[in-house]
Amino acid sequence: MQIRYGLMLIKRNPDQAILDKAIYYDNSEFAVLHFVGYENQPSESDKQDLRTELYSTNFGITPEMLEQCEIADAPPDIVEFFGKIIKAEITKDISPSAENN
Repeated sequence: MQIRYGLMLIKRNPDQAILDKAIYYDNSEFAVLHFVGYENQPSESDKQDLRTELYSTNFGITPEMLEQCEIADAPPDIVEFFGKIIKAEITKDISPSAENN
């Protein structure tokens, strides 16, 4: 699978509590708290499914934090950034040395 699109859970103008949970922040107006990559462009249904999943699982993000955040389409530079990380993790997990650990 090639990641060409992404959805991200963001908080605009984040405070320190949000920054402590952020997985990406570049001194712009928002912090990324969660990213999901997609091969095909995600739909509005995908956005709703992601929000439901975030409420029902423990990603270290409280419901109160979720209420302050939004799910947004990831711009190409962020898709590329996380795509490289995900590809490296997948490659590491399926390498012969990983099987010997």
